[in-house]
Amino acid sequence: MDETVKKSKNGKVLKIILICVATLVLIAAVVLFCLGKGLLGHIGRVDDNVPTLSREEIDRFRNQTDAVDPNHAGSQLNTSGVNMSENEAEIIVAKKNLVNILVVGQDRRDTKSRQRTDAMILCTIDKSEKTLTMTSFLRDLWVYIPGYDDDRMNAAYVYGGFPLLDKTLKHNFGVTPDHNIEIDFEGFKKIIDVIGGVEITLTAKEAKHIRQVYALEVEEGLNLLSGKEALVYARTRKIDNDFSRTDRQRTVITAVIEKIRSLSVAELYKLCEEILPLITTDMSDAEILGYLVSYAPMLDELNIVSQHIPMDGTYSFSMIENKSVITMTSGQLNKNRKLLKDTIS
Repeated sequence: MDETVKKSKNGKVLKIILICVATLVLIAAVVLFCLGKGLLGHIGRVDDNVPTLSREEIDRFRNQTDAVDPNHAGSQLNTSGVNMSENEAEIIVAKKNLVNILVVGQDRRDTKSRQRTDAMILCTIDKSEKTLTMTSFLRDLWVYIPGYDDDRMNAAYVYGGFPLLDKTLKHNFGVTPDHNIEIDFEGFKKIIDVIGGVEITLTAKEAKHIRQVYALEVEEGLNLLSGKEALVYARTRKIDNDFSRTDRQRTVITAVIEKIRSLSVAELYKLCEEILPLITTDMSDAEILGYLVSYAPMLDELNIVSQHIPMDGTYSFSMIENKSVITMTSGQLNKNRKLLKDTIS
């Protein structure tokens, strides 16, 4: 056969193969996109037009805050003695290959509107280090809420939703979350039940408290907790304090991650079908799909780090406006800002 003809035929065959491969890739991309769109169509979306509370509504809310703990031994302070508005943080610039997602557990039941945030956890995912750092912000932390006054941090979400909570983090700690996710109590319980419960090791004190107060059948040691039991565990603080409660919240999230590490692609897809309708986020479809493609492959190798703000030894228990709060001096606040800067930048 003439060499020129042979080369021409080989070239045509190669061209056909490349076209077939490109077509298959395109079909696969379309299928994945359609599957993704089908999933994401069920997810809740954060309302861009978040109503803020009026001064009258805020005053009513402040009068309905938690009852003072009779065992609280903090010093009595007044608002003029702790002015957080003057101590604005320097903005922390996040390094490349890193995303910050603020996860909020909302204290909302029945058909109530926005309520206080029972959990505020900044999830920092570092792709280059294959690390997830969960940083809990204590709900009773005394901070400045931009446009309002100094108050406990869990009030920011009530006053102005995610936009105001994000501004509060930015002013006090220099943190600017890339995205937000909200889960209420019922959604939390359903998520745990969908994955078949989570394995949690309970202390004797934790098990006794859950049995006596909530009449749930748990024991000291390793337990497979249902959604209801996991929620009770994650909200427990009367046997110790709110710092321990945030530890429990991060323990549950870690247990959820451990549970889904071994799932197949088909199982993960089915799980997403059931879980996504239970959460609300400000992420676009394209952003969610992009993160799934980028971060899902490293799930098996993901190293989990857990911490809280304020750090140990950098705070005081105090009383302000007849409320039990956690306060920080300027020096203590700067130490916590450094911890976040080391985490993010």
